[in-house]
Amino acid sequence: MLFQMKCLTYKMTALMILVLSITFWQAGGTAAIAADDPALKMSLNGEILNLPGSDGLTLKQGTAFIQLSSLMNILEGSLNWDKNTLTASARYKAKEIQFKINSDQCVVDGQTIKLGCSAFTSHNRLMVPLRTVCELFGVKLEWDELSQTVNLDVPGLLKTERLYEPAIPARIGFINHGHLFIMDGNQPGSAPLLVNQKGENQIIGWSADGQWLAYLNSPVRNDYSGGEYIWVVKADGSQNTQIDNHPVFNNLASSVPKWSPLDNSIAFVARESIDSYDCIPGVNIASYQDGKWTVRNISASDSSDSVSDLAWAPDGQSLAVSIPAQKNKGMRIERLSLSGQSTILLEINKDAEQEDEAYYLGTYSATSMEWSPDGRYLAYYLCPRSASMTCDGTDPQILDTQSTGAPIDLGCGLAYSDWLSWSPDSKQLAYIEGGGREAFTNKNLVIVDLHQNKPEIIECTPSGQVDVQPVWMSDADTLLFCRGAENKQFDYAGNGVMVPGQRIWQRTAGGEMTAISSGSSDSADYAPTVSDDCRSLIYLHLSEENKGSLYLRNLNDTNSGSSEGKIVDLSGGSIGYYGNYLPRWFSVYWSL
Repeated sequence: MLFQMKCLTYKMTALMILVLSITFWQAGGTAAIAADDPALKMSLNGEILNLPGSDGLTLKQGTAFIQLSSLMNILEGSLNWDKNTLTASARYKAKEIQFKINSDQCVVDGQTIKLGCSAFTSHNRLMVPLRTVCELFGVKLEWDELSQTVNLDVPGLLKTERLYEPAIPARIGFINHGHLFIMDGNQPGSAPLLVNQKGENQIIGWSADGQWLAYLNSPVRNDYSGGEYIWVVKADGSQNTQIDNHPVFNNLASSVPKWSPLDNSIAFVARESIDSYDCIPGVNIASYQDGKWTVRNISASDSSDSVSDLAWAPDGQSLAVSIPAQKNKGMRIERLSLSGQSTILLEINKDAEQEDEAYYLGTYSATSMEWSPDGRYLAYYLCPRSASMTCDGTDPQILDTQSTGAPIDLGCGLAYSDWLSWSPDSKQLAYIEGGGREAFTNKNLVIVDLHQNKPEIIECTPSGQVDVQPVWMSDADTLLFCRGAENKQFDYAGNGVMVPGQRIWQRTAGGEMTAISSGSSDSADYAPTVSDDCRSLIYLHLSEENKGSLYLRNLNDTNSGSSEGKIVDLSGGSIGYYGNYLPRWFSVYWSL
């Protein structure tokens, strides 16, 4: 994402895909691998790698091949390609190896060494023997004949292990060290499955039926010039597929692709190309039908208008789409049916000529839209054209689609959809109020009660505290959120958490507020995720700003019990924009 703070681990430029080969051996002699063996697998420190497409192992004359860029991703090394000399340079730790097309030699730190067999190209991929390369890099290889698996043994690289052995009624997708994993909690002891270790990954979420996990992938870490692309993977790790060739439009607050609440369809806004931030007009809908993913486009009332944000209606039959203001044309929110029929829900400055100062400082678009569960109300943020001004505060509102009255103004807030939460009965909206781009100061929990004709505003945050990430439980009476003491002195200089002592809190219908998670004063809790039966809670517990663990808590047990504990350790996660910890590091599909 454009505004996220992420750690640079390597820089890669690849004009063609390079692949290395491995010749495997056993103690006492060479173990030949049949070229027609379809079950060859690869693991890192015992962790099976689910390599998509051409990244997987390919066999030729008893030798297995793997893409060099994938290897460098796995080892967290670097790769560069010189198009003038047709030379690939791979660096791991302090050693660099250079390869040339159609050469049986490589250059290691200036010294020429025989590879053992000639490099060759296949489908624009450079193939070279990896046995020699691994020895030169000091990477240990082990071959398991029984499971047909080669294991890379690399001490120091993070190993992802399940730490909570009992069954968890959930499927969990999570990011660890930039890599995407899936874990089936329903199977006691089932290990996390590595789905994608390539580039940078961002979770979109689970499909309505829990069969698919969608995510965004940027091919190179910390370099988004190549764009972010939509991928999906089945819950069992199969069918890991990029579903569209266009990069998506994805920024700080809006246009993250969204699943239909009804079926296996994803709505998103696509950029024209990686060389342009101009968007393809309308909305793209990717749907899974007859065993494959297909993409179609539907347009708003003006087929030339680009869309800046979207939100599925609860019935899955239409979307709210935000159309930014243009010169001599105001911003709009439209309801767009899947057949392409459009009606205007809100229009601002319809006839005004937006020029000069008014053009840049006036209302530009609505973003981070969220429907109430009954489909009557739409919450959103009104943003100016200036990205800097948007980052410091926007104007949240509620639109009643069954009323001709003006929208309800909610003050000032940062435009994050994760900071808006509708109660299941659609009568209350919890949101975070307060300007300033930092997420660890001046952020207050507010509830708008719509039970009466006149909305009631309920302020919940005591002085000196900061609240974020509200989420209603399905019983419609209890609200969970994150609370800690404001940290006005945080300067990003250390590795400590941004809001020390922040815990998960709950607010009952009577207004009583209590902490329900616990931890040391130098830790912090985020991202409460509650099961539909209100019995289980999964949340992120941070020990450092980018290091922590997923925890499970039994909400029916006030004491520590056998059905709660640490699920998995996570590291290298993004703190988000000024500490908002968005997007979330994990996504849960509760399978009750």
